[in-house]
Amino acid sequence: TGIVYYNIDNSSCLAKCPDGYYGEVSENKCLVCNETCSKCTGPSSGDCQACATYNGTTYFLEYGETSCVETCPDGQYSNSTSKLCRVCSSNCKTCQDNARKCLSCLMDAGNYVYLHNEVCVVNCPTGFYEETSNNTCHFCADGCKTCFGETLKECDSCNTSNSSDSYYKWANESTCDTSCPDGQFISLRLSYMCEFCSSNCVTCVGTADNCT
Repeated sequence: TGIVYYNIDNSSCLAKCPDGYYGEVSENKCLVCNETCSKCTGPSSGDCQACATYNGTTYFLEYGETSCVETCPDGQYSNSTSKLCRVCSSNCKTCQDNARKCLSCLMDAGNYVYLHNEVCVVNCPTGFYEETSNNTCHFCADGCKTCFGETLKECDSCNTSNSSDSYYKWANESTCDTSCPDGQFISLRLSYMCEFCSSNCVTCVGTADNCT
């Protein structure tokens, strides 16, 4: 009939070996899978169709592969119910629990992609700066609306939304402070900005020529 029957435990002849065994044609026997496999096509750890829990360790089948691993590779996450490695969403270097919960990010077409609230973004939102050492979005300092680093000397613009104090950006500098330095005054026409006093004023207030 063309059907091969396999002997298991020298007691039964089966048309198909049960889970945990594979059919060895040359001997017409059902032989035990590798301990990491719950289903297999051969004896090695690279012949798995489904994975097992062995010695208290749960193994997962790599996506598109026939190997069972303790930890899914980068770009995949483990599903404990199916014991499968599933693919992370695009730009996630690593993810956890589901495809969209990113733990780290890849580069996209030569641009860094940054991790923000478990999502990979090309640009960090307002109030955050791009930390290239670990591809994450970090909070700007209190008083910075936009920034390129973590201190009050690395601000692009200032605001009061995340502070009880008012901060002002020093003229021609990247510093935000609660006051302007000597030679500058708090602008009445530009929000949260300092402007230069006139050249004959050491200090001034309100306008460039109103020396104090």
